[in-house]
Amino acid sequence: MEFSSQYRGYDAPTMIILTNNHEARFLRAHGHTVVEVDQIIVDEKEGASDLERQQARATLYAELGKRIECAAKEMAYLILCAPEALREDIEETLSTPIKEIIGDIIPKNLAKLTPDQVIRILQENRQR
Repeated sequence: MEFSSQYRGYDAPTMIILTNNHEARFLRAHGHTVVEVDQIIVDEKEGASDLERQQARATLYAELGKRIECAAKEMAYLILCAPEALREDIEETLSTPIKEIIGDIIPKNLAKLTPDQVIRILQENRQR
């Protein structure tokens, strides 16, 4: 998808990772193009116990770390968007080398937004 030329394009291939407590989406941005390239969904059963929810998150974040590592081999820059309340949990599960790969961590839950909405929000934050 092409996004508006009113926003600055991405000079280098950039992976934008959107996550919350049960899903992660991967958007590849370069120039004025953004494409969703991958997704991880962890089923969270209705009425799940706290332990089951914690295990589901741990599974999600472990897989997230693996995919970030793979993305880092192909991308020049990585941006992670995650709710502030989950940031510490996510950082605890990621290895130090993976944390060092991530260029920016944006404290926002953008996982349910469309790619054009994500770009608009990230661009507005970029201009500040």
